[in-house]
Amino acid sequence: MKKIKITEGLYQFQFPPFENQHFGFNIYALINGQEALLIDTAFEQHAKQVRENLKKGRY
Repeated sequence: MKKIKITEGLYQFQFPPFENQHFGFNIYALINGQEALLIDTAFEQHAKQVRENLKKGRY
């Protein structure tokens, strides 16, 4: 997972493609204080990684 800060309070989480695929996955997180809205184009396993990252306050 790669995390990119787009602007204050907005992050993009990039995930590599699955084996034998040409495209990866992205989840965007809009953060306001202790709340986050995930804009999701990935799978549950990706969302769990993002959630754990956000719980640790790594933003």
